[in-house]
Amino acid sequence: MKFFCTFLLIFLTLLGCHRPAELQGDPIDFTQVKDLRITLVFNEQKKEDRMNRLRNPIVIDEEAEEPYKYYSYLSLRGTNEFTLLIGNHYTYGKYELVSPTELILKSEQYGDFRMEIVEATDRLIQVKGNFNDYPCDYMVRLDDKDVFYLNMVNDLDRLTEANDYRAVSFNEWRNKPQRPETKEEIRARIIAHLEYMCAYMRVHVYGDFEWIHFAGIYSPFVLSEDGVILLDWLSVPHFWKNIFYDDKDADKAYYMIKYAMDATVSPPYRGEHWLIYDEACLQNLKKTLESWE
Repeated sequence: MKFFCTFLLIFLTLLGCHRPAELQGDPIDFTQVKDLRITLVFNEQKKEDRMNRLRNPIVIDEEAEEPYKYYSYLSLRGTNEFTLLIGNHYTYGKYELVSPTELILKSEQYGDFRMEIVEATDRLIQVKGNFNDYPCDYMVRLDDKDVFYLNMVNDLDRLTEANDYRAVSFNEWRNKPQRPETKEEIRARIIAHLEYMCAYMRVHVYGDFEWIHFAGIYSPFVLSEDGVILLDWLSVPHFWKNIFYDDKDADKAYYMIKYAMDATVSPPYRGEHWLIYDEACLQNLKKTLESWE
């Protein structure tokens, strides 16, 4: 019995000392971070169901299997401004820091989101909050009081102004118009979308990335080592079509791109990184569109 108690004491001591290496260090809070990548979204029901079935909590470093974890983010910017993207629903506004562990995101589109840090390490944060009016495909709502949790990791770099694809100025093409647009307005929306794509590609070419996840860019193109290819109309993602007022305007935009590509000369390939070459192709396409009267 004495031997068993001694063994149990040693075992519990070792168990209490064990902690994964990535979770070591002093916890961070909202005053120490500016850009957080959102790696997992789950609700209160999923949290409770996991505990009831498996007795295994959803831990702070757990990530989603869906590709949104590669490109979703919360960016806390200067003058208390924020931008937020989960999946493909973008919003922005002002934020109020209630305390180092609690803030309120104030969005004109979707109202206020209050989020509070549940747990934090030196690079990971898990928050909970109410996102009732935020139309995210990854937030399945059961009632108006549903609470959602976000796992976030502090591994995003600050971007230069020319490449800051998380800024509002690079995302205005996402704002769906409230009326049919003129040909000039449709062209401007296409050009803004091309500028966003080019900035996204530049960041991944010149940054310390081993991959680029194109699920974050819904567009009518295929980007590959062979250059930029326009998809056929039926294969174009619905998300891209939905940034226009209706299918008629989306159809106009598609054929405007098609005619511009036919009139655009591809740049010579000089053996550079294929993303650099594809960006050059998109830049040439953009110049063609800008030159049209």
